[in-house]
Amino acid sequence: MKIGLISIESDHAEDALRLFNCERRWPGFAVTVLWAAEADALRARQLAARYGVSTIMRQADEMPGLVDAAIVGARDAGLHAAHALPCLRRGLPVFVDKPLALTVADAEAMLDAAEAGGALLLSASALRWQADTDALKAQLPALGRLERVVATGSFYPHNPYGGPAFYAVHAVELALEFAGQDIAGIGVTEATSTAMTITGRGRLAEVEIRLVRPAEGEPSRFAVELIGRHGRAGGDIGLPDDYMAPVYLCFVEMIRSGIAPLARRELLAPVRVLEVVNAALA
Repeated sequence: MKIGLISIESDHAEDALRLFNCERRWPGFAVTVLWAAEADALRARQLAARYGVSTIMRQADEMPGLVDAAIVGARDAGLHAAHALPCLRRGLPVFVDKPLALTVADAEAMLDAAEAGGALLLSASALRWQADTDALKAQLPALGRLERVVATGSFYPHNPYGGPAFYAVHAVELALEFAGQDIAGIGVTEATSTAMTITGRGRLAEVEIRLVRPAEGEPSRFAVELIGRHGRAGGDIGLPDDYMAPVYLCFVEMIRSGIAPLARRELLAPVRVLEVVNAALA
């Protein structure tokens, strides 16, 4: 399975090259083609030499003819649709790094192209599939009926790669993972340059998403609190050094099975929230 890597500016790109080409985590899958923006041309040549990538493309839209699947890795989610659409229209499986898009219109364009082309599409925060997330899920039965999910996460309102959505997506997707993959009645009860609170109703529980800008020098932090009829559970959701491995494993399993792990509404749900987040601080 030949994989094309579109945009290499994120560290996630080198994670993909390491996992697929160096460590060979999934035999039969390898990154064989890169495309990079002109500003990243030198890094593209260095990564290609280091990880045995045979081809560097000049034009991103030429990628579909050379590969069987694609990873879209631009940090700015405003570029994701333009990078993903040529591959989706050709029916190729595509993983789009988080967040899928900054607007519902861009997300729907990708989903429509995937459906029309018979392509598989995946995008997700790595926090969905970490050990701490799984450990918290294991405590759900003891809580009884879930009543409230509070997800807390760092955000950076003036991030150059799409504004607050670039980091806010992590807390948003954590909330969705526990509250039922959709949020209705989205509202903003606080919106400043240092904090934002989003509320709504998930399919399984009420939702509160608390976004906090870290102080200078403080690391990013993410946490979830679950309130059920019979008790509470919660804790930090950490990202180990190999945190992208579960994400790329989901991509591989999607290709092998022909089944996307997240349905259309589940891919749209975080984008709907993020569109509100960005609008509130515009």
